[in-house]
Amino acid sequence: MFSKLREHGVKYLEVAFQDLEGRIKSRIVKVSAASYLLNGFRADGFSIGLLPVESSDLQVIPDFSTLRLYRTKRGVFGFVIGDLYYGGDPLPTYPRHLLREVVRQAPVEVKVGVELEFYLLRDGRPADTHGYWDAGSRGLDLLLDVVEAVEGSVEVHSVHHEVGPGQYELLPAPQDPVSAADTVVFLKRVVRAIAAEEGFVATFMPKPFERLPGSGMHLHFSAERSGVPVFTSDGQLTEEGRFFIGGLLRHARELAALTNQTVNSYRRLVPGMEAPVYISWGVGNRSTLVRVPLWGNGAGKTIEFRLPDACGNVYLAVAASLLAGLRGLQGREDPGPPLRSNAYTLEGLPRVPESLGEALVELSGSRTAEESPLAAILERYLELKRREWQEYLEACGSSCTGVTEWELARYLER
Repeated sequence: MFSKLREHGVKYLEVAFQDLEGRIKSRIVKVSAASYLLNGFRADGFSIGLLPVESSDLQVIPDFSTLRLYRTKRGVFGFVIGDLYYGGDPLPTYPRHLLREVVRQAPVEVKVGVELEFYLLRDGRPADTHGYWDAGSRGLDLLLDVVEAVEGSVEVHSVHHEVGPGQYELLPAPQDPVSAADTVVFLKRVVRAIAAEEGFVATFMPKPFERLPGSGMHLHFSAERSGVPVFTSDGQLTEEGRFFIGGLLRHARELAALTNQTVNSYRRLVPGMEAPVYISWGVGNRSTLVRVPLWGNGAGKTIEFRLPDACGNVYLAVAASLLAGLRGLQGREDPGPPLRSNAYTLEGLPRVPESLGEALVELSGSRTAEESPLAAILERYLELKRREWQEYLEACGSSCTGVTEWELARYLER
């Protein structure tokens, strides 16, 4: 394998993983000396927030099935996702293991499509003044550089300018849930690297600017059973599709802390900017939390969950969202009739939490989470997130309403 990498001109191999809060951690190794990676290497689990200091030796085992190449001005790099082990066993608090378990328990074969939104900045401001689907910006050229850089490793269906100035979106092809999450980690790494080469900063922070649209990570779920679509049939939503939606709606408040993992995430969740605020669903309705996209005269093939963002741990966000939908299938949750009005203009609709603090209260009281694969991760995750919320309150106070310097310092490059 390593000789083939050298034949492709690869000098460096990067082994990467996300910590529990979504930071990408990695070790870069010269390919000429990379054979030792077959047996993995040690990492400090305390320094990345996963283990206590007195027993913190982790094993990072590269999953070479995730090997992807990307090209920069420095040359061709190899990129591999690593799995975390402790004492020879999978680390229970590592979300990639958790997502695998959720997928293993699923009664259907699920695929996930991702809308990956982000801002390109120059000198701390949006890199252009363009808007939704505007052509001809320098940022679009940069995104095409990204597409070409990952050619042969990731299929990116399309790129376009989003609503905000300097805001863009990448649409990789749908994949199984673990591969989709791996792709998000890989694309975040590549986008940042290529943006930096051109003098930009790429940020996946949910709300870097108070008066501009936020950046989300909409998840499109589809499912099959023995090759037959489960959620839609002949342009119509099936009963099982409705139940999956019902699960997302029923568990939305308690899973928000897992899909929207930062203080800044809740700056995005405000009415009037196409961000999902009210717990509702609709067909072709962009004001709702869950949307069934229209295609032609009927429903498309996916159920779009519009709550998550890409600033946290993507494996955890996908696992929590998928688990909620599958619980809906299991419990035959009826979502009620679709909303045909603008949710922002209605009164009385339940809404998602308004802060990380509120979301953590909902999660900590969730029996559903405690009785699921999430249980292995909850104690450590809640500990980290309560500390984060307390640090924010101490730095900024509970009455602050705008995007703070504390948030920019903490999340801009996550």
